[in-house]
Amino acid sequence: MTHNVERTPRFARVLAVLGALFGIEASGCATTVEGLSPRREAGVARAPEVHSPSSLRFAVIADTGRDGPAQRQLAALMRETCAGTCDFTLFMGDNLYYEGIRPEYADEDRARLACLLGRYPEGPKYLVLGNHDYHPVLPSLERATAQLRFLEQPGDSFEGAFHFYRFDTPLAAFFGVDSNYLVRRVRPESEPKPLRRFARAVAAAGTPWVIAFGHHPLRSNGLHGNAGDYREGDRYRFWSGDSYRSFMLRHVVPHADLYLSGHDHSMQFYPRIYGSRMAQAIAGSGSKCNARSSAPANDAMMERYGHGYAIVEATSEELAIRYHGADGRPFFEARRGRRSPWRATLPAAGAVDPGDHCAEDAARLAAADQRADATPCPPAPGYVPDDDDEHHHDHHPHDAPPDTVQAQAQPLLP
Repeated sequence: MTHNVERTPRFARVLAVLGALFGIEASGCATTVEGLSPRREAGVARAPEVHSPSSLRFAVIADTGRDGPAQRQLAALMRETCAGTCDFTLFMGDNLYYEGIRPEYADEDRARLACLLGRYPEGPKYLVLGNHDYHPVLPSLERATAQLRFLEQPGDSFEGAFHFYRFDTPLAAFFGVDSNYLVRRVRPESEPKPLRRFARAVAAAGTPWVIAFGHHPLRSNGLHGNAGDYREGDRYRFWSGDSYRSFMLRHVVPHADLYLSGHDHSMQFYPRIYGSRMAQAIAGSGSKCNARSSAPANDAMMERYGHGYAIVEATSEELAIRYHGADGRPFFEARRGRRSPWRATLPAAGAVDPGDHCAEDAARLAAADQRADATPCPPAPGYVPDDDDEHHHDHHPHDAPPDTVQAQAQPLLP
C-alpha cells in the first residue's frame, strides 16, 4: 500500500462522480450560513512581550492537530530551537484533527487541543482556523466558534479568538486570516463589514513589516494546488478558492511583505507571488506529510516534501525565514532587505527538492519518540482509526474519516 497518495473520502468521491456525470458542483445541494460567529468576526489580540524592540524572532508551523510521533517530536525540536529566543509561535490552522471541537465531546476535545498546544515553545501562541477546525459536512460555524471561545480563556498563552484579527509588535503588524471562511464563500463581491474593517487595517499598517498568516496557501506545488484551482488528493475539485483568492488579491497581497500558510503538508517558499512584493511560505507538515503534486505549476525558491517547521526573524532593515527539518537542523534560509529582493543564503542557490521524504522523516521522528518514551494526549473519542491509520500512522496523508467531506465542500455564505 503506497503512503503518498492523498486519500479522498468516499462520499467526496461520490460527489465528484455525480458532478462529472451531471455537470453540477459538489456544493450544489448545500445550504448556507449567514455571517461570522457573533462578536468574533474581527478584533485585536494581545500583543506579545518581545525580547527586544529592535529585533523579532518567532516560530511558524501548521497542521499540528494530529497526535503522534511527528507532532510530539517536532514540538520538542521547536522548543530546543526557540529556547529563550522566540517571542511567540504562529499556528496556521488545522489545530485539531479531524473535526475540531465537537459539541458531543467538547470537554475531551478542548483537553486534547490544550495538550497538543502545550508541547510547543513557551510564550504566546497565535492561532487561525483551518478547514479541519470546522464541521466536515454541515455548513455550520458551531465548531469554529467553539475553538474561538477556547482561545479566549483567561490566564493561558493562547491567542486568536476571532475569525480575522491583528496584533502588533514594534517591527511588524500581524494579520490572522480565517481562510477557510473565505474559501467557502460563493459571492466574493459581498464582504461583511468586519472584513472591510480588517482590510482597511491591513492597508493602514505603518510598521516596517506587514505579515499575514492563514491556513490556505495562494500558490502551492503540493496536492491541493493553487487558490482558484484547489483540489483534493491532487484530483478532485470541490471549492476552488476563488473567493479567497479574490479577497487576498484585493486586500492583503498589495500590502503584506510575507504570507505564512499550511494546508499542504510540506514546506515551500515563494519569494514573489502574483508579481507583488509579497512572499509566501508554507510550513504545513507539523503532524502530517504529503508528496508533491503530479502537475506542479509554480516556480519555488524552496520545496521540501517532509516534516519540519520555520523560524522568522526581523529587524527594521531585514526580514529572514529559516526552515528546519525533522532533525532540527536548518536546511534553507532566505533574506530580504527593505529595498532589496529575497535571496537564498542557505544554500546559496536555493533548494528545490521534489523528492518524497515523508517516510524517512516519519521513521526518524518515530525513533526519537520511542527514545523519549513520549506520552500521548488523550485520544479522540468517537473516532475509529481505519487501516491507513494503523499502517501509516504519521506519514500517510489521511485527511478525514470515511464518508465525510472536507469543510470547504460546503458554503458558509450565499
